[in-house]
Formats: sequence, C-alpha cells, structure tokens
Amino acid sequence: MDLGTLGYDLMIKIAKENDNTVFSHIDITHNKMKETFILIRPIFIRPVVSGHGTICWEAYKKGNSKTPYTIKDTWWQVECKLEGPMLKLVTNKIKASTEDMYVTEYYYHEEVRVCGKLDDIKGNV
Repeated sequence: MDLGTLGYDLMIKIAKENDNTVFSHIDITHNKMKETFILIRPIFIRPVVSGHGTICWEAYKKGNSKTPYTIKDTWWQVECKLEGPMLKLVTNKIKASTEDMYVTEYYYHEEVRVCGKLDDIKGNV
C-alpha cells in the first residue's frame, strides 16, 4: 500500500541535501514557475478525521530563508465551501482598505489532488 492510500498528504515531500540534511518541503507551480517551500515546523495543528482539520507550517522559499511564509494545509467535509478563493478575496479587500502593514499577504492556494483526483472524504477514501 502506498502513502497516499494510507491518507498521507502527498504534497509534502521529504528530501535530502548533499550534506545528508533531511528536510520536508512542498512544491507549487505559481505563475507557471515551480517554487519549493521548506517546512520548518508546525505552528498550529488541529487534527480531525471528520470535520475541518488544519496544520499551519512555518516555512521559507528555497533560496530565501529571510522571508517567512505560512503554509496552511487543511482538510474538510465536502459540504463546506473552499477556503482558498475566500481567503484571497478577504485579504485583498483588507489590504485595499487599510495601510496596516501587518495584514497577511495572500500568495497562492490549490486544492489537493491525488492521482489527478480531488482529495475529499467522499471519493478518495
């Protein structure tokens, strides 16, 4: 049995550098370019089997450890609305209506797919 069948998030990968340093990372394609984010540590975990679970990771883009990112990995029941489009809309509206430099900047979102199929609790269990 492979890790995806066992329920592991296949977007999070383990790699080894030339000096045998092991790290977890996630690869995305943003604006047609592949980007790799190194996961430093989980900063929030709400594990659930049925419902809305979340893991937030402290991360940085490979090659730029000075700029911090937060990677939010969530899973939910299919009856719930998708979070990514709502998060983009809200953060853009807040940024447009305030000069507060402490508002989180929206960067990217995608829905997890396993073998090309949306990873949900109805069709991919």
